[in-house]
Amino acid sequence: MKQYKKMYAKRSRTMLPLSKSVSMVENLFETVELRRKWSSVVGETLSQKTYVKKFEQGKLILGVEHSGWAQQLNMMKKQLIEKISLQTTLAIKDITWVFETNIPEIKQYDVKPVRNKFRKATSSNAQDSLHDILKRVRDLSIDLQK
Repeated sequence: MKQYKKMYAKRSRTMLPLSKSVSMVENLFETVELRRKWSSVVGETLSQKTYVKKFEQGKLILGVEHSGWAQQLNMMKKQLIEKISLQTTLAIKDITWVFETNIPEIKQYDVKPVRNKFRKATSSNAQDSLHDILKRVRDLSIDLQK
């Protein structure tokens, strides 16, 4: 019985507020979007030697195949931050490098629109983007906090 109380106590202390959870989800989706756009941000050659590993607390962590490429990216750090901030909403303060021997290949998938047979005939054809949905959730969490 004591073990369950300890487990519950630990779990209850680690719960995050809704607004923080929403921002973590937003960062996750933005990171995935940056992975998809990576070759257009850094160019084809660099995208084959580097990849976006993760984004946490304002720091973008990149996997780099060789120290020479890390040096090249280090010289381009300010330009990279500017390019990324133009193409995403990530608030990047710094970029760090992690050496990886195998850089994963990001595959591009052709996504076909799915026909929704349950959609009302009066609804508009414009689909809600992920950012709109997250904005509504964020607004709802702000309203709940009031």
